[in-house]
Amino acid sequence: MENHPDRADYDDVLRKILQQQVHLKHAVFAENDVVSCEFYGFDEKESAMAEAALLDVGALEVVVE
Repeated sequence: MENHPDRADYDDVLRKILQQQVHLKHAVFAENDVVSCEFYGFDEKESAMAEAALLDVGALEVVVE
């Protein structure tokens, strides 16, 4: 995992991700079968940190909407 300058904020985002109930579902992305899940309640900064966290742990793609 990368060393993030806002480590305390980053850790808060990780906790927020882990506290959510994860609902996985099948999806198709770029013509490939994938596993999809959605997270809610993140502001713009937290959303960017959540994206980085998910990529750090091996997500192949993160779509932020």
